[in-house]
Amino acid sequence: MPIISISVTKELLKEMNHLEKSEGFSGRSDLIRAGIRELINLKQEFPMLDFKILSAKKLRILFTTRRLSRALQRPFYKIREASRHVRHVMNCAGKSPLLS
Repeated sequence: MPIISISVTKELLKEMNHLEKSEGFSGRSDLIRAGIRELINLKQEFPMLDFKILSAKKLRILFTTRRLSRALQRPFYKIREASRHVRHVMNCAGKSPLLS
């Protein structure tokens, strides 16, 4: 597997470390690969999306609503998981209009 090098801010590294532990990733590389796969899948699902003009907040909302949709499609989804996704969407949206 080819190796690439990236630079991230201290804040992003802190968030990555938290996600790595809380979501059970085997390491940062695993976390980054999962994020890249998610972006590729999102672009395939919505080919007209222009990632250059989407804010990070709007991308988080898209990812979270996709996760919620998947959770609700499972036969025995967990209410706690679904409500966590809804709260996350509401936190991401804040007072800003979604499409502005």
